[in-house]
Amino acid sequence: MVINYYSPLRLIRGIAPGMLARGDGHIINVATWGVFSEASPLFSVYNASKAALSAVSRVIETEWGTKGVHSTTLYYPLVATPMIAPTKAYDGMPALSPREAAEWMVTAARFRPIRIAPRIAVAARALDTVGPRWVTALMKRQRVQPAS
Repeated sequence: MVINYYSPLRLIRGIAPGMLARGDGHIINVATWGVFSEASPLFSVYNASKAALSAVSRVIETEWGTKGVHSTTLYYPLVATPMIAPTKAYDGMPALSPREAAEWMVTAARFRPIRIAPRIAVAARALDTVGPRWVTALMKRQRVQPAS
């Protein structure tokens, strides 16, 4: 929670007064696409911290958007960085390149959408609304496991 929620929140609290005084600003938060299904195995605490940040980001847009301060949340899937390389469970899994992840950030800065997320994540959220047990069953079939 400290890294994924409290640190960004503290930063937002530090920069927001200036943005609000100017009547212009844009906060870009980074979450995970796992927030959409709420059922990603092995990532409960991580997803909870990112879900908390996602909620704050959405409320910022709702509360401050009319004052010129906007918020975007990026719901990244796996990003192929050196950090994930030692985790063999991720080998062969679809992932954004670092360049693609940066392009999401540039798109957010240019156009200020409320969110950027993979289509499959948005579809999973919609499906979860009408069939949560089906989504949970699907997520249980994931085979990503930590190294023993």
